Amino acid sequence: MVNSGLGASPGLKILHVIAKSYPSLNGYTVRSHEMFKAQKKTGVVLPFAITSPYYPKIKEMNEFVEIDNISYYRTLPSRRVTIMENWKNYSMIQKLILYPFRLFRELLYERSLIIDFQRNIESLTEEENPDILHAHTPFKVGLPTMRVARKLRKPFIYEVRGLWEESAISRGRFTKWNLRYWRFRFMENRVMRSADRVFCLSNTMKEQLIRRGLDRRKISIIRNGAPEEYLEEKRQKELNLDLGQDSSLLRIKEIANSKSIIGYVGSVQKYEGLEDLVDAVGKMISNKRKVHLLIISNGDNKKYLEEICGKEQICRDVTIVGPIPRNKIREYYREIDIIAIPRLGGSTMARVVTPLKPMEALALGIPLVISDTPAIRELVGEGNATLFESGNIPELYQKLCITIDDKEATKEMVERGIRWIRNRGTWEISAKETLREYNKLIQSWN
Repeated sequence: MVNSGLGASPGLKILHVIAKSYPSLNGYTVRSHEMFKAQKKTGVVLPFAITSPYYPKIKEMNEFVEIDNISYYRTLPSRRVTIMENWKNYSMIQKLILYPFRLFRELLYERSLIIDFQRNIESLTEEENPDILHAHTPFKVGLPTMRVARKLRKPFIYEVRGLWEESAISRGRFTKWNLRYWRFRFMENRVMRSADRVFCLSNTMKEQLIRRGLDRRKISIIRNGAPEEYLEEKRQKELNLDLGQDSSLLRIKEIANSKSIIGYVGSVQKYEGLEDLVDAVGKMISNKRKVHLLIISNGDNKKYLEEICGKEQICRDVTIVGPIPRNKIREYYREIDIIAIPRLGGSTMARVVTPLKPMEALALGIPLVISDTPAIRELVGEGNATLFESGNIPELYQKLCITIDDKEATKEMVERGIRWIRNRGTWEISAKETLREYNKLIQSWN
């Protein structure tokens, strides 16, 4: 444990307990950091965070760090339990015989990590005396936080960022017949029911949690947002920063002089519908449309992307980059003419969990073509994006073409989106909502 000397709180001192954080980049870490920054900006909340021991291979998370004046403490596992690394090479009969042993060893390892985590949370809580412990999914983060909160008599908030067991199904890791799925679901429900308050991302997700038996009166919605400074961004094709050796950005700038750039920014998973997007862009190219597809992701599954682009024979018309540092992502956004989010609606996770990138696109004035799933429809608001039926490739193709061709209607939609973000969709607005919830919790606790 590192003593950073946080000092006196300007009002409320909040310990955020999270699975992972910056400098690692994904939607989870971006939401965390943007929310912490916005909370600190209120001048009332002093947020600080501790990360889990569940990602020992992320070297950036091995040491205490301050980023944008947000303190990130770390938890490193003090012990290791060797798990069967060559599981995928075993035959089906071997897996059936060894499965109980593998499961036992994994549970033993998980328990040891939770104990390590709980000790560090408790130590930091005693040292810094936060007003509230605010844990973020999954349960392996929430459970040790809940135990510390009860032991030290602190209010406990659990923030449900996503339905992790449903996400595991979408990624092909679980099935609903899998014991792990039901255990994960049971543990998530246990932590949610034990929390003093539960935060979630949307009304769609709130209704899902209520169906799982959670009292609606204890659930508050804290939406994803966009940084307030994005609203001041001028949409222009000139670059304001030194590009250095960023050859990908230089290439995109050059292509953008003669073609419309269709962008996808986010994770690369099958439920994100990227095959549909590649198919639709391929049809545009075959019909002599001057377009280029830019995919910005965290670098995972690049081979999968190359395969689907090769299948449509458009590899020369696709640029795949990432991960991109947050301080450079806007340089890419400047060159994008349309953001496409073709998420498939066939899974619970896809229907319920909201992505981050639509909010940033709206704030920056980039037209959105997005699949019509309940959570996304709620996230972007009415009339602020072009919707198409999830999985309908001909309609996706049509909506992309219309967005390029009907410049007047697209401009009006973009302006509505900017106003909507300014009034309802910044991180600063969401941070103020957390402040209201913190104050209500503390009043009821006292």
